[in-house]
Amino acid sequence: MDLKELITEGESFLMSVRRTSFGDYIADSKGYAEWGAKSLMFLQSLYPNHPQTERFDFWVKRNMCDENECEQLIAILKAFHEINPKIAEVDYDKVLSKIFEKFHICARQLKRRHAGRPTLEIKDEYDVQDLLNAILRLHFEDVRPEEWTPSYAGGNNRMDFLLKNEEILSRHNSKTFSEVIFLCTCNNSEG
Repeated sequence: MDLKELITEGESFLMSVRRTSFGDYIADSKGYAEWGAKSLMFLQSLYPNHPQTERFDFWVKRNMCDENECEQLIAILKAFHEINPKIAEVDYDKVLSKIFEKFHICARQLKRRHAGRPTLEIKDEYDVQDLLNAILRLHFEDVRPEEWTPSYAGGNNRMDFLLKNEEILSRHNSKTFSEVIFLCTCNNSEG
């Protein structure tokens, strides 16, 4: 399946529009819904963070099965087909570096809640892991916290986080990553 085939399939729904006093609707609403879902999955797999993919998602979720909606979806597919935007490679090292460099700022901000509201206090490494887990989930789909890795040469290694899809893990033998971040957060929490 490619964009051209999806466009052709979408255009076929415009051939069977039912004209009513309430509006112009696609006759095969089930087939149309399946085409919309299939097209959305296609775009999300190739262009997951592209604004037009999000726009396509909006129109699919609207689910009115009307002629205008179908035309909007086809127009988005045509734009992708004609322009063929490059799929940007994500520099995961850069994303992680930015998170780790700015983590103490995030932790400090949590202490400054509006009107003295309760907050997450960072008292130990587990508080750091919880906050870091939440932040990582903003950038990565599959974040797995604190797992044990197989033992080698008689010792177990604890892994603080596994970013499964990116095949990146944080593993430390003595001080855990969270303990190091906790110390940095404490040292940078003033100001």
